[in-house]
Amino acid sequence: MPEDHPYRKTPSVADLMRKRAADEAARAANEAARKAALQVVERWNAERSRLWSPTIRCAITAGTPWLDIYCPGCLTSRAIDIRTLDRHPHASVGSLVLGLRCSWCREASNAPMPVLTGLHAVPPAARWSKSRMPIEFLHGRPLSPEELEMIRRELESLDDIGAVDDEIRGIVARNWPHLLSKLPPEEDD
Repeated sequence: MPEDHPYRKTPSVADLMRKRAADEAARAANEAARKAALQVVERWNAERSRLWSPTIRCAITAGTPWLDIYCPGCLTSRAIDIRTLDRHPHASVGSLVLGLRCSWCREASNAPMPVLTGLHAVPPAARWSKSRMPIEFLHGRPLSPEELEMIRRELESLDDIGAVDDEIRGIVARNWPHLLSKLPPEEDD
């Protein structure tokens, strides 16, 4: 039976080997592109440069489609999935800042420009829940596990605490009730 028989329904061994080699080459190329894109995103996350930023395509290829945004006007942070934005894939992530305005500050005539704080693989809630620490907010801004740990260490190192914000008192009560005795007594209004 000839190799190029027109009625053959199953592929030949040579065809299968060529297809497998092509699939492996494509998989290797995709993995190399992902690693290169991830290096670019990690560099930008470390520098947080306003002069350059990765492209939307680079962020998606790297597997980091969640863009964290901080509003200096109302001191809040949010994350958006850049895969849902209708922008050209070669547009830089930094160019998105022009179209992003805080929904709480938008009404003010002098609303500040938001600050892009990083690209991540998962949204903030998923990142924080993996650390097994609860999500806490201070003055409307979510605290990272590192910030919570810093607050705990500061409270443990201080001997005399003069005054404490009610939000800090609540954070201490929820996370480290044994440290409540270091805080000054609550003031009655």
